[in-house]
Amino acid sequence: MLVPEIPLLGKAKEENHFQGLLNDMARNILIRSGFVSFTPSSDTDVAQFIEHFSGLWERVGDGFTPNPQDIKRQMDEYESILYDVWRLALRNDFASGPTPLVAQAAVTRTANPLIFRSHRLKRPVVIMAIEFWLFIAGTVFGLLHWAEGSGERETVGKNLFISSVKRWVTNDPNPSTIGRDLAEAATLDLDISNYAVGLADAAFTWAFLHEMGHFALNHLPTAEVMRGMSADGTATATSIVYGHEDELAADAFGFDRYLGLMPLTMELRQHIRFGPQIDHAPIVAFELMDFAYRLESRYDLLNSSSHPAPLERAKVLMMSRGSDLSEEGCDWYGYWSERLAALQVELLG
Repeated sequence: MLVPEIPLLGKAKEENHFQGLLNDMARNILIRSGFVSFTPSSDTDVAQFIEHFSGLWERVGDGFTPNPQDIKRQMDEYESILYDVWRLALRNDFASGPTPLVAQAAVTRTANPLIFRSHRLKRPVVIMAIEFWLFIAGTVFGLLHWAEGSGERETVGKNLFISSVKRWVTNDPNPSTIGRDLAEAATLDLDISNYAVGLADAAFTWAFLHEMGHFALNHLPTAEVMRGMSADGTATATSIVYGHEDELAADAFGFDRYLGLMPLTMELRQHIRFGPQIDHAPIVAFELMDFAYRLESRYDLLNSSSHPAPLERAKVLMMSRGSDLSEEGCDWYGYWSERLAALQVELLG
């Protein structure tokens, strides 16, 4: 499912749909699907970011300066680590037959993960828009620094929350606009960093499993239309607009597989910051989406023809699986909810 594909050479419109860092596997899948490859960040840009991060890290790492090559290696390995977790979540599914290809990428036309059928590849493709990961990480970093800090740190947290919301809702796909802010937030408090990155990884994992739910539940039609995307080889790049029932069914599929990871906490913690205290991650993601739409006055996105309102989706998940959530998760969620409510009063009145 997640094996690199060799790119095919062919005609493609000269449109810039993807920006930022993208590994070879994701690039090859996108090219084979008919999407135009973007111009990746230069070696100089990457080196400057690593230098900036290393300088920030010195203040929390006992003066230790990370090795730039080690940082690059960890950046390269991060996506494969997530793939391993996703495989683990689907360990009892898809025993036979082809499954979707998966690419993690910044996409200019959507800030959320999606699945579409590539007619060129004759199989579905899941694009995990990293904008969603950045949105969760940025808002969690921002909220917790605002709530737990004081003075300048409190201000930094609130500003990061607001900028992360705006960036996601307006879909600015250039990672450089938020990368430095996240690096700053990650080195202010390592406990908060663990929460923020862990929640982002967890929410991203659930979002992937949701998209795989559309595939498993046979929601993909033969003909689909993607509004505003590039050509996928012959005609139009394809995706789908689902109905409310389909979205709720994919939510349930994803949550079931996500909760199936919780008994494997110790195995997962060898790779990512993941444990039973964040079994509420999909609920937190929906709450942040609701907050973001209200903060940006995008009330039209709260309840669309294709998707139920975020809080309605969270309510359905809690009603169906709330009894399966861990005591650690409920304790953590209580801590989170108090701080989220306080920031809502601060920003929304």
